[in-house]
Amino acid sequence: MSDNDSEWEDLLGTGAVLKRILEPGKGTKTRPTRGSQACITASCTVNGEIRFEKQNFAFEIGESEHHAVFDIVVPLMEEGEHAIIKPEKRFVSFSDVNDEDEVLFEIKLRSWEEATPEELWTDEQRLAFAGKKREQGRARFESNDLETALIHYKRAACILTSSSDGCTIPEDKQIKEACLPLWNNMALIFLKLKEYSHARDKCDLVLAVDPNNKKGLFRKAKALLSLSQLDEAEKIAKQGSEVDSKLFQPLLRAICTEKKKEKSEQQLLYERMMTAMRDEDKDMSQEETQVWRQRHLTRDDRRDKGATSSKGEKNDKWYRVMLCLLMLVPVWLVASPQDGGLITKQVLMLYVAYIVYVERVCYRCFLFFLLSIALLCSSGSCHLCPHGVPCEPCTVLV
Repeated sequence: MSDNDSEWEDLLGTGAVLKRILEPGKGTKTRPTRGSQACITASCTVNGEIRFEKQNFAFEIGESEHHAVFDIVVPLMEEGEHAIIKPEKRFVSFSDVNDEDEVLFEIKLRSWEEATPEELWTDEQRLAFAGKKREQGRARFESNDLETALIHYKRAACILTSSSDGCTIPEDKQIKEACLPLWNNMALIFLKLKEYSHARDKCDLVLAVDPNNKKGLFRKAKALLSLSQLDEAEKIAKQGSEVDSKLFQPLLRAICTEKKKEKSEQQLLYERMMTAMRDEDKDMSQEETQVWRQRHLTRDDRRDKGATSSKGEKNDKWYRVMLCLLMLVPVWLVASPQDGGLITKQVLMLYVAYIVYVERVCYRCFLFFLLSIALLCSSGSCHLCPHGVPCEPCTVLV
């Protein structure tokens, strides 16, 4: 056999799978279609060493039942064609083959049969096909080929449920029970692939059919735990512990530990946030602090809490003295009618109310004002009373 590149046909256009025809077939119309049952003679060598030889080897095209190179090459072969195939490592199922190794397949397409449309399959055909795909998926899973195992399980579920995604719950009880291990195995693979939302969805299908399914409950609780949905995970785990307490107790402890950890992290985050707020308050400039205090504190609050400076306290003190003097002006006018005339009792009361309420005069200043009124009334010169002398209503202030 010559290794001249001109003798090889590049099937994918990338050099990944090459074919050299040893014997031509019966024409392009004799090429098998996807899903057909093909019968071939095949042998394989790795670096010249024979790995296997098979006569009348039957398989279904496109179902990834064996080496991926079969699904690529056989649909492009004519019936009776004999060819040598040189694939890259990723298209063969040998785990001990390196990129430098030369892998060669010798394949002859003997015959093939048109596949029956899946829509016309009986329930027995569907169950048989799903069982075969399930076994292939288990073999791939055991060899740690998770993606290919997932393909087999999904293909089986699609056939059983007559849907494109395999997520429709069938009505037939026997088919429904056959779907449970497929969904459970898919959930396990999704957990290993860290696709937790997909694992949860597959477990939901299992629990919709069997609410007390032990594997479904356990894997859903693990998926929810990984998604940090701790309350829901704890609820599912407690439900599972009623089915198998020994299996679910470690998971419940892990969930409780995670909840305590989450709570401590929230407390730490809150403390950091409060510390940052206090630091931000400390960083406020003196001018900003003064503006804030003027906006949020009254004059009495600043006096009581010591919020103003010594200069501000002096100004505030003189302001109160001036208010006291202003409060004595109407008293003086009442006491000296010859200079300023009489002021009625109502006007005086309104003036005092304005000073006390609007200007927030403290109780000491107000008592000082009342004492001044009482002294003037007791002196006999009170003109608040029409009698001109202290009467009983005025002397009540004494």
